[in-house]
Amino acid sequence: MKAHDMTEWHRAQLDAQQAHARDHLDRRTADARTFGTTAPAGDPDDPEMKLWNLGGYWAMLFCIWFAFIAPIVLVLTLWD
Repeated sequence: MKAHDMTEWHRAQLDAQQAHARDHLDRRTADARTFGTTAPAGDPDDPEMKLWNLGGYWAMLFCIWFAFIAPIVLVLTLWD
């Protein structure tokens, strides 16, 4: 149904659904803000996070090597 085809009943129902969704979103936002103020602070020197970041760095280098350098090396070794 297009917006210009809506009857007053459809418009009222759509407005009610939007108001309900907006109220739900506002409640969830308020809950998240409350939780954010009471949540404990994270450890900036988390060793597990450092490990994940380091692993991601080396995985990225491997993927770049595999995607760009490995085909060149393969072609050069098979060329002879």
